[in-house]
Amino acid sequence: MIKFRLLIFFVFTGCVGTGDHKFFLIPQKSYPEYLDEFKSCTGKGSIESKVNLRGTLSFSYNSQRDSTFFQFTDILGRKVLLMWITPSNISARDMIANKHYGYTQIMEFFPIFRILGPMDITEIVWGAEPNYKKKGGSVNSQINKNTELNFFYKKNKNKKRSLVDVKYHDKSTDQMANFSINNRNYSNEYINMRKFWKLLKY
Repeated sequence: MIKFRLLIFFVFTGCVGTGDHKFFLIPQKSYPEYLDEFKSCTGKGSIESKVNLRGTLSFSYNSQRDSTFFQFTDILGRKVLLMWITPSNISARDMIANKHYGYTQIMEFFPIFRILGPMDITEIVWGAEPNYKKKGGSVNSQINKNTELNFFYKKNKNKKRSLVDVKYHDKSTDQMANFSINNRNYSNEYINMRKFWKLLKY
């Protein structure tokens, strides 16, 4: 009887969990639904890493359809890394060392990209949880076994839940990372993504 009452309580309150991050028992808007309603998405967030690159970087992003551009800054406000994401590729430029990095190198710095593909990241910045497990055999089974990904949500203005945090944990090495979206804005205006692409070039 007690368990039944608790279940009813959670159903009517609409959420499970504590603190700011809650899992709402209401529909999540899908990535295609966002694209049907809006043309672009911008926002800000941070990535806290306890892997190869330790520390916290803030970022801003611009996303249109299946392309996303990130600008990362350090605690001093310096622009330290630019990252360009397309459906099948990720490339970056280190602004301090003036170096370019390809997809394989980026996975060494950000192990979360071993699990989440380029389109998964774009779906996250739009507020939708990616179906990353659909890749199946394309991800090393040992990586899958040792890695945990947890997704956290907040209710948005449309009374639906939007993804705001992704927590990564490699149980074999105890490496962790937290990818957070602090705010996002949807628009029906197109973004000139070419100007961002030029920033990656020398």
